[in-house]
Amino acid sequence: MAKVSLRGRFVLVMVTFAVGLSAVGGYMAWWQAERALEVELDTRVRWVARAAADVGLSASTFALLQPGFEDQRIWTAMHERLRQLRSIVPESYILSETNTALVTSLPADSIPIGARLPQFDLHRPELELARATGDASSFPFTHPDDDRLVQWGFASLDDQKMVLAVLMPADHLARLRQLRRNLFLGSAAAAALATLLAMVLAASVVRPLERLSHVAIRIQRGHMDEPVAGEAGHEVGRLSQAMERMRLGI
Repeated sequence: MAKVSLRGRFVLVMVTFAVGLSAVGGYMAWWQAERALEVELDTRVRWVARAAADVGLSASTFALLQPGFEDQRIWTAMHERLRQLRSIVPESYILSETNTALVTSLPADSIPIGARLPQFDLHRPELELARATGDASSFPFTHPDDDRLVQWGFASLDDQKMVLAVLMPADHLARLRQLRRNLFLGSAAAAALATLLAMVLAASVVRPLERLSHVAIRIQRGHMDEPVAGEAGHEVGRLSQAMERMRLGI
């Protein structure tokens, strides 16, 4: 196995240190940003669901709805109320105790009363938590229709059985992905800069040592006729002077 030269080791240490430092620092920055944004989005989605549920959405009103009531005034009024939320959230649903649809913000003929909503099957724990504590939220996920990053917010109505579900954009995750790309590029730039800096430093620090190493080998072999050239720098200069005295035998 070939030995790595002093210059190679010098460059390797510098590059490894720079890349490691930038990678660890970048990861910590990304991790802290991710945690902070997730907490912020979670708080926001719960607050929106809770605020919407507390303004004019009464469980006693929705309890009157039966399959086939989609053309009744009460359903139309509640449907219009949910449609008004579309300026804030793209989708919203009132779910029964069994998580079937009562009213949605989607077009009136798309989801009838009592329809099963498969998209909520994966969120049963969050729905039960909302019924027990008042509100809850899901983890961010990719919307199956358009690959948007979204998150559900849930808030129980006053009977603690019916639940308002609102779908919130989770755009901050796209920014986190951009941040991760930027941190990766920053690490690559740090590696390139560290390589360049290490090569410059190697030329000023390692090269004199390499020259003195060749001189030491020459003296060891008995070639005493050529004087040892002086080197700049305090320590390296003293070493070159000591080797010159050794060559002269003084």
